[in-house]
Amino acid sequence: MGNTGNTKGSKGRAAERRLHAFELFKGGTPYRQIGRQLGVSECQAHRDVHAVLAHLDALEANAAKQYRRAILERDREMIHAAYPLALKGDLQAARLVVLIHRELRDLLGLDAADRVNGQGDPEGLEPLLAVLNRPRALTNGAGDREYDT
Repeated sequence: MGNTGNTKGSKGRAAERRLHAFELFKGGTPYRQIGRQLGVSECQAHRDVHAVLAHLDALEANAAKQYRRAILERDREMIHAAYPLALKGDLQAARLVVLIHRELRDLLGLDAADRVNGQGDPEGLEPLLAVLNRPRALTNGAGDREYDT
């Protein structure tokens, strides 16, 4: 049985060729010329460039996933601290909770279809913010006026 070409040396050379093809591509070299320079077909040059692009996409997706995970943890901690205060009538805490929820919605892409369809604010956050922004007296829960906003 013959050599299938799956040796470490051939894999290393193929990886180097893909990187070289990608560098040539970034410089504006057409696939046909890349293939000629690297001793492969135009089709192989195309596959090499797209293999590097796919790898870069995977790296970018992983970095974005890690970023989202960190932001979600940070926001979870902030909501955990602010939500009980908001329920007790703390206006600043209520605003913070609304803003965090809006950021989470954007971060997770939950409003993407609505933005594309032009539906505006389907979750009704604008009326809620209007109520929160309206000057009013807050109480301490026992009916006593604590402060005016």
